[in-house]
Parts: sequence; C-alpha cells; structure tokens
Amino acid sequence: MSENLERPNILKNNINMNAILWLIPFVAIILVLVLVFFGGRYRKSTSGKDIPAKLVGAGIDSVLNPLKLTANHFESLSKDFAVPEETLLRHFNLLKKLVTFESLLILDSDRNVISVAGNREEVEKIKLKPFLKGEPVVQIIPVILAGEVSKLLFAVPMKIGDKTNWLVAQIKLEVLASLLPPSVHMKFAPNPLRSPLHPAAPKLYIEIDTVNRPIWPLLLGELMLGFGIFILLLTLKNRNK
Repeated sequence: MSENLERPNILKNNINMNAILWLIPFVAIILVLVLVFFGGRYRKSTSGKDIPAKLVGAGIDSVLNPLKLTANHFESLSKDFAVPEETLLRHFNLLKKLVTFESLLILDSDRNVISVAGNREEVEKIKLKPFLKGEPVVQIIPVILAGEVSKLLFAVPMKIGDKTNWLVAQIKLEVLASLLPPSVHMKFAPNPLRSPLHPAAPKLYIEIDTVNRPIWPLLLGELMLGFGIFILLLTLKNRNK
C-alpha cells in the first residue's frame, strides 16, 4: 500500500519538473529578446544623437529668433522713414542683453556698414564673408581660426525697398557649445549635409566621444545574454538525462 501511495507523488513531482524545464527555455528566449530590444534602442540613442541634436537646434533658434524679430521690425520701420542710428543701437543693446553677441552690424547690399555695435575690428573681416552672395536667406557661417571653428556669424536678410540689407551677429562657438555635454562637439563639414541639424546651417553636425559613453548597458546586455545561454545549456543537459 505504501508503494502505491508514493507513486502518485513521484509522478506529480516529475510533471512539475517537466513543466519547469519547458518554462526555462522560454525565459531564456525572453531575456535574449529583451537584450536585443534595449540594445537596439541604446544604439539608436547614441548613434542618432537625438538629444544633442535637439539641444543644438534649440540653441540656434534661441539666437536666430531675436535677430529675425529685430530684422522684421527694422523692415516695417524703414517703409515710412529711414531708421535713425540711435534706434538701431538701442535695439542692438537690447539684443546683446538677450544673447552674448560679440558684434552686431547692419550692412547694405553694397557691403557698406550702416550701423555697428561691439567689436569694430571684426567688421572688415565680416564684410568679406560670402553671406551677401546668392539668395537672401538666413545663414549661419563658421569663422575659422587656426584651422578650428571659433565663432559663428548669423546673417538675417532685411528687405529695404528694392535692396537687401543684412543684420549680422557674431557669437563665440562656446555660446552654443555650453548647451551640450563635454562629450559632444560641433563640427562643420566641407559640403552641405543631407540631414542638417538646422536649415540655416547645412554643414553643421555633431560628434560624440565614444570613450565617454556609459558602458553599463553593454555590461548588462552581456550578462543577460550569458545567463540566457547558460539556462538553455542546462535545460538541454537535464533533458538528455
């Protein structure tokens, strides 16, 4: 009688063990799928550079928007009368309180300086820049010093009568770079990019230092993959017994 009573318990234990052994491979597969999913998301977040790109775009807009508003204001004023230099300088001072501009100036279509505020030594260099050529659109031009981009020129066109004047502002690259982490760097390509960070800066792109990227997602992924493979091997070994 005692043997008959023990057999159902043994059978029940075997059924439970088989259920567990069948469940283990599914757990391993889930672990591997989770690894692939989060690994793909991590690669996309680091290689796509979404967050730094958005920060740079927002920084550019924070500089351009006050310039555009000022240019539109000057356009509307100039329809009725010539804007006095005192008015221009007053607006320049207001702009410099909003953004850390090094220089602000207005150039006419013949590259003559109408008004200037800031570093006058830079004016002659700015006048030689190519933003006066081509279509009158908002442009961002890098200023290269010793082979490196050190400053940026923001050029906003203003329609004054039949001619195009330019509101030009110069800032240090550090102003935009301060919005980014130390591992992210702004660069300019020799030719326009297919997907630029900003329409006004078709050559601007960013680079991320690989050495500064966090390695914990990679370590976690390797541990998950190793654990999943271990469970699969253990399951196969138990089935062969």
